[in-house]
Amino acid sequence: VRKKLTLQTKQHAAGQKDDLNTRMEFVKKETASEEMWKTRLLQLMMAGLYATLSMSFLR
Repeated sequence: VRKKLTLQTKQHAAGQKDDLNTRMEFVKKETASEEMWKTRLLQLMMAGLYATLSMSFLR
């Protein structure tokens, strides 16, 4: 009985560790996606600003 309980406890702990690792990977990917989106948005805003400035100098 002890061996079975020990095995179940180890399996349960390993399962929790896997769940935690999965959540951590998800958070990392989500954070990376968010940073990429913010960077792209900033690039688009800067491109719009440069276009506006260049048009104002051409007038």
